[in-house]
Amino acid sequence: MQQNIADIQAKAPECTNCAIAKGTIKPKEGSIFTSKHFEAHQDQEIPLHGFIILQSKRHIKAVDELSPDERKEFADILPKLRNAMRNLIGVSTAYIFQEEDSPHFNAAIFPIEEWMIQKYGKKIQNVRLVMEYARNKLKTPENEKKIEESIQKLKAYFKW
Repeated sequence: MQQNIADIQAKAPECTNCAIAKGTIKPKEGSIFTSKHFEAHQDQEIPLHGFIILQSKRHIKAVDELSPDERKEFADILPKLRNAMRNLIGVSTAYIFQEEDSPHFNAAIFPIEEWMIQKYGKKIQNVRLVMEYARNKLKTPENEKKIEESIQKLKAYFKW
């Protein structure tokens, strides 16, 4: 049985993101792909279809800390990932954001679905409301199956 991220963090002797990047800890649904400088996976806490995290393997916080090689790889990967999300798993609209409070630079690709707009409106400040709703109401077998199917499609696309 898979552990939740809080249990992993309590037991992990190192940064959880470093452990994921090294492969010591596997994300619940597994990595979508791992490249030279980045790793992509479904968000571990919020069960939203298409909520993908693209994170650096290196322990840095901000985009200005990326090396030239990392910047090039990031600029190549992000559009490919977003395109695959649109064409393979039906995420037609997304917010892409980066917060510098994580120990690893990451771009969070947050899907915007019609039910979210109808329930909360189409404003960035409502993302937290959607996340809370998902955390509390979307941990269902049907939703988990949809997430797993999406992850498998993205994994197949990104076989390096």
